[in-house]
Amino acid sequence: MVLSIVPPDRALSVAQGFAAAYADATTSPLFVDCNAVAPETAREISDVITAAGIRFVDAGIIGGPPREGSDAPHVYACGPMSPSSNG
Repeated sequence: MVLSIVPPDRALSVAQGFAAAYADATTSPLFVDCNAVAPETAREISDVITAAGIRFVDAGIIGGPPREGSDAPHVYACGPMSPSSNG
């Protein structure tokens, strides 16, 4: 599993680079896009990743960095490969 957590303006180019690097891999990693991007960009990222035969999950991180005495951030995921799905 690879978590993509980058500045929003780099999310698509990171996904493109990852897809290119793993296009010929014999196993399919799970690419989890955790970036705060527009829905259109998330769809573009999904298209790039899945076209390379890589499994994709769209996710969001809610909350600040972990700190002692405070709640940990929460990760919400969706898509056919998300942990809460049956597929």
